Amino acid sequence: MLRHVLALEKLRLRWCVLTGLSVEEDISDPSYVGGTITNSAPDGLLRIPLRLIYSLKKITIALCHNLTFQGTKDGFSAFTSLEKLKIVECPSLLFSMVGKDENNDQASGRWLLPQSLGELEITDSPETLWHCFPGNLTFLKKLTVRNSPSLEILQLHSCTALQELRIQYRGSLAILEGLQSLTALRHLNVYGWPGFIQCLERLSRQQDYAQCPRLENLEIDDYSVLTLSFCVNFTSLLRLELRARLKEVARLTDEQERALQLLASVQELRFWHSYELTDLPRSLHSLASLKRLEICYCRCILRLPERGLPPSLEELEISSCSKELSEQCRTLARKLKVKIDGEYVN
Repeated sequence: MLRHVLALEKLRLRWCVLTGLSVEEDISDPSYVGGTITNSAPDGLLRIPLRLIYSLKKITIALCHNLTFQGTKDGFSAFTSLEKLKIVECPSLLFSMVGKDENNDQASGRWLLPQSLGELEITDSPETLWHCFPGNLTFLKKLTVRNSPSLEILQLHSCTALQELRIQYRGSLAILEGLQSLTALRHLNVYGWPGFIQCLERLSRQQDYAQCPRLENLEIDDYSVLTLSFCVNFTSLLRLELRARLKEVARLTDEQERALQLLASVQELRFWHSYELTDLPRSLHSLASLKRLEICYCRCILRLPERGLPPSLEELEISSCSKELSEQCRTLARKLKVKIDGEYVN
């Protein structure tokens, strides 16, 4: 029971029938029972002792559809030690996290989150909330947005320290604002967003736009990203993962082949879920820094490129690919570490 806990670092709520979450300031209240639901307490209300909000570092709340903040105007901003917050399919809770402005307008308010927050993950967010994304999250390092079909605008101007951005998405997101402010970004993961390429094209036309200078890891499900100015002259990119779930491709275009050769710093290259891809890049052998190549769920590829693999390659992994490709890769086990369907070849 929470009333007996002096400090708490992690709190996880899942599939709860709770309707309210509040901070308990008076622990002498006889109706307080430290987080249990009783007849003497408001129905469905979970009360957290005040002392615990200063020690909590990680909070996960999932599938609590009717849960809201009650009895406080501070939301999570009072949790001054909070480092990671994950909210999955809790629309009522998300709405209650937004403060109102002087006109009592929630859409013009700001998310009530602490400046200590380093990681935020939101799944199934109402579109209206992102108009009031917090302007004070200058210390946020990781942001994940998943499955928010009503989301149309994502504003990231304040996230100047962001190192990892993950958008795993099915919906109508049309505008991404503030990407040019993410100068510390190292990891970018975008899946299921058809409009992302168009957003990058619009950004590249802006005179003051500067590409992410520190980007090390790019994961995306659209091969056309290779030819955008966004990818040109990446000098820090170490890992590139390409998928073709949004738009199937049989092979890279000549322009994409040339663009891939310019990514000279890439050490790990992954081709995933490219079901119609029949040919690996012809210029694969020219990637002088490549150490690891991974090919998964690309069943139409029957062989490696005619010009072979780069001399720098150390490890080759094949999973759920054609029998022909697997057998050819097996013959390379004397030169490389070869893993086929999860097992290393002796």
